[in-house]
Amino acid sequence: MIQTRDKKSGVILANTVDALLVDDKHLVALNHKTRGYPLNKDKYAPYSLEMDLCNFILKENGYNTSEYAFLFFYYPEKVDEKGYIVFNTKLIETDPARGEKVFKDAIKVLQIETAPEPSKDCEFCKWRNSI
Repeated sequence: MIQTRDKKSGVILANTVDALLVDDKHLVALNHKTRGYPLNKDKYAPYSLEMDLCNFILKENGYNTSEYAFLFFYYPEKVDEKGYIVFNTKLIETDPARGEKVFKDAIKVLQIETAPEPSKDCEFCKWRNSI
């Protein structure tokens, strides 16, 4: 597990990473994901944010990181005549520059005294109002 603590608020951000690769003296975070179907961008967007935050945590801990991270998705393509599952793969490059901003924005939300008004554009608000 990797983690960092915001000095001002004391909030801790923690995550795990499957592998760390070395690319010309830089660490590159890599996570493996398995799905039962090919992916479209909407399906891997939350995982991209996870990798952005992993890279931010590594930088906060003093590591020299790359400006990208990788998501490696595996999904079944076919089952051969012997019953073996043949997997297809998709490598997604992420942009971890937004990790710090997301963390700081989350801290601001945690420090709000009263809950904000629901937003018509917020997926969580829509879901919450539907139940």
